[in-house]
Amino acid sequence: MPESVVPIFRALGPLETYLSELYTHNFGTIGCAIWVDTDEPLSIEKVHRALEFIQTTIPHLQLCIRQNEWQELVFSKMPEIVIDFSCVRAADWSPIYHDLFKYNFNVENGPLWCCKLVTLPPLGNTHKNVVMFGFHHAITDNMSMLILCDKFLKALRDLIKENPISDTYEYAILPASRS
Repeated sequence: MPESVVPIFRALGPLETYLSELYTHNFGTIGCAIWVDTDEPLSIEKVHRALEFIQTTIPHLQLCIRQNEWQELVFSKMPEIVIDFSCVRAADWSPIYHDLFKYNFNVENGPLWCCKLVTLPPLGNTHKNVVMFGFHHAITDNMSMLILCDKFLKALRDLIKENPISDTYEYAILPASRS
């Protein structure tokens, strides 16, 4: 989509502008780590499909931040929908998690979030994984992040069980209106 026709949703509010400024100084990223233990190796393709599901159903995950013609920061829809997802095998998940808080998001084109799948050494017959999310704080708060992670886990569970993804949420996480 050409830059001139990228939809603009609204200007950032004062808190979002502050969080965006913090991000330029290597602050303003929030994250979470979710342990996923499975009987079989976790399918990278199923994790990616669960990420696609949440990105298409949660508008925040389709946002980028740009400047409009008045040099005001605005939320826009990403010109191209991209999922920033990577996988790594590691014995220790914590350095990877801490690196999320210094993550370099493509603010102008998105996405303003990323996901890392860390496969840990198995423990007996249990396959150990950590799914990590990092978010630019301007697009989500801690409560929304928990709802988002819950939605991801439910989608992943459905995919692991070979069931269609059921989206039973009766509420939505939507970008706030400027007041």
